[in-house]
Amino acid sequence: MKTLFLDTTILADRYLANTERQRQIRQQLHGKSLTTSNYVIGELKNSFLKNSITLHTLLLEEATVEDALARLGQRCFSTRQFDRVLKVFAYLAKKVGYDKEELLERLDILIEDEFEILFIDGIDEVIDECQCIRAHATPVKEGKRWILDLGCRQQPQPSCDIEAFYAKCREELASLTQIGEAERIINVDNLTGMLSGQKSKYGRNCWSVGDAIICAEVPADQWIYTSNLKDYGPLSKRLGKKLWREGTEHPPSSRDSM
Repeated sequence: MKTLFLDTTILADRYLANTERQRQIRQQLHGKSLTTSNYVIGELKNSFLKNSITLHTLLLEEATVEDALARLGQRCFSTRQFDRVLKVFAYLAKKVGYDKEELLERLDILIEDEFEILFIDGIDEVIDECQCIRAHATPVKEGKRWILDLGCRQQPQPSCDIEAFYAKCREELASLTQIGEAERIINVDNLTGMLSGQKSKYGRNCWSVGDAIICAEVPADQWIYTSNLKDYGPLSKRLGKKLWREGTEHPPSSRDSM
């Protein structure tokens, strides 16, 4: 049985993408052993969970759902954030429609419990190479509002194992700075600085090279399943990792297909 490692895009889209995309992903996952990592789950909490809290806050502050959506541009500072909020909204609207109070009630359930279940639903193993503390962050409700402290910042340093991970994977991570497209894919300046010890390996510096860390932590015998082929293609090729390509049951490895 093949083992697929689900990255952040697939782990989210198997429930939050449009219906046809969900069907395509389920088809690919059928009959496979599935893994992911706590670093991936940490990324999901730093993105979809955090952005769900943003949507909850807007719904609380505005009189109507329409007014809340109209303010998204004030709270979402990138196309990715905007896209994530809309995916969460669509996921909820399919279940409860467009009533504001019902949306807030369903958001409470999603933020408090459901995301934790969805992130690891059907996953056979969660790899924990980095001991990423973001994966264990728990939202707390203060009054009617949700607060999320991911606990990952440069000071004080979090109690994760990213230092040990860099020591273990130093050669692999260093090789990624030599990819021709490296500047587009990862923050090369940050990665170089972290490898040399001149920059902190925590907080936003760590997040800026997340794809590199995820690719490096995937076991060599597992297939990386991602929607982000543009970035993971060069990364997996350099590290000799196998990249799953949809539409073929026996896809070539990244070394053969790139």
